[in-house]
Amino acid sequence: MKSSRMTSGVIRSAERMTYTNVNKVIEGDPEMSKRYASLSPRFRDMKELALLLNARRNEHGPLILIYQNRSSNSTKSSA
Repeated sequence: MKSSRMTSGVIRSAERMTYTNVNKVIEGDPEMSKRYASLSPRFRDMKELALLLNARRNEHGPLILIYQNRSSNSTKSSA
């Protein structure tokens, strides 16, 4: 990925699928790849993006949020 931008959007489902079938497409299952041929490239792109985001998260460490407990006025970490 070279760039990104956030926009408002609406999700329009093109197909009713299961995670199992999408994983089969990504893994190269011929039957599922044929069934979802028009969507297969997008599944692979989404997997690539997920792997990149996961690597970035692992590289930068977890997000630690600090908040103040209202009842005791003590500071706590969410990690």
